[in-house]
Amino acid sequence: MELLLSITIFTVFGAGFVFVNLAVGMIARPKIPNPEKSAVYECGEPSIGSSWVQFDLRLYIVALV
Repeated sequence: MELLLSITIFTVFGAGFVFVNLAVGMIARPKIPNPEKSAVYECGEPSIGSSWVQFDLRLYIVALV
């Protein structure tokens, strides 16, 4: 029972630490809306054409390997 309690306390404190840091970051960061910052960023190049291009599945398998 002590082991379960210590694991629970450790998990609660770990999750609390993460969420507190995320909340502080959300509050502390500057909120300056900018259309350039809201744009989709892939590789620095402007997108040309439709994004619905069908790729060969073998490319994904090679990338995973």
